[in-house]
Amino acid sequence: MSVKKSLIRQRVRDRILTLSGFSEAPQPPQAFGRFGHNVGDKLFSVGFNTTSANDGRQNANTGVYVSNELTVTCAFIIKPHDQVASYDTALDGEESIIKVIINPSTPLYTGVQIRYIDTSRTLTDNGDFIFITINFTVLNHIPLT
Repeated sequence: MSVKKSLIRQRVRDRILTLSGFSEAPQPPQAFGRFGHNVGDKLFSVGFNTTSANDGRQNANTGVYVSNELTVTCAFIIKPHDQVASYDTALDGEESIIKVIINPSTPLYTGVQIRYIDTSRTLTDNGDFIFITINFTVLNHIPLT
């Protein structure tokens, strides 16, 4: 079954939006967090970094079988007088995102396979936010018709 990447991205977004307090950033993932005025607590962005063809046939009936690097980046506020507790809250939020995406019983998995790969965490220079970037591999067929 072929599934467009835009639909996969929207499904991932919809799963994260089921978590309390999370909202999608209005910027594409490559711009999210680059400017201080476009971040907020539990604001996130979902996008694809790379796509590469997997072995297999590429034809109109099945599409192109691809491996995609899907990235979820989320900002969490670090409270100045409660930094360790804020950090723990960010780690809990990270795990919640992973769980909601990896849960195979959701419609997110129709026509795709998703695997968690890794996570990176970056504190902003002023220490106000931590950006958590979660990477997944998504296998799917790109439709050719």
